[in-house]
Amino acid sequence: MKWMVMALQAGVLYVISLVGNQIADWLNLSIPGSLIGMILLFILLTTGILPSKWVEMGALKLVAFMPLFLIPATTGVIDYGAFFLQEGIGLVVVIIGSTLMTLAVSAFVSDRLARKEEQQWDGS
Repeated sequence: MKWMVMALQAGVLYVISLVGNQIADWLNLSIPGSLIGMILLFILLTTGILPSKWVEMGALKLVAFMPLFLIPATTGVIDYGAFFLQEGIGLVVVIIGSTLMTLAVSAFVSDRLARKEEQQWDGS
């Protein structure tokens, strides 16, 4: 019974993704349909139209299997050995730089949010 609930919840997430893809096609947007689907899911969850308990178990199971979905893309890199030999240093610099920038921005934003929450607790 539990696997049926997870499958149904994963199906709900899949339908929302399909709706996002369809919206991107209908409106001829340059934004990926999967991103539109995630925005749609966010709106449905924050407004309460779609309770989180209706998709929670399915989402957790999909996240648990996510590394398996990325293996084909990772192994596909093997076909581009010559490219990596030629452009490898530049790619490493870009990857390290973007990772450091992401860490810095994340730290800054979380620090600001923590300070704001602390001020709200002190002020109330």
